Amino acid sequence: MLEISEKIKKETSSCKKNFACLSDPNYVLCKADVIINDTIMVVKCLENNFCSYKMSFGDHFICHCPVRKEIFKRHRK
Repeated sequence: MLEISEKIKKETSSCKKNFACLSDPNYVLCKADVIINDTIMVVKCLENNFCSYKMSFGDHFICHCPVRKEIFKRHRK
């Protein structure tokens, strides 16, 4: 299980998946391609699941999820 601060979790108030990325070992994270200035994260999603934090950007997505960004910063995943 990945550890993320409660502060970051609270910032992720629109998560409809109940933080499965943190608790489900079989959850497939979108692959982080680029993160710019610790604010803009470009990802490639291997599964086409709905997420209220992703916005289409060609064949990639812009990810606005605070938890996903923190996972990348802390764990390089």
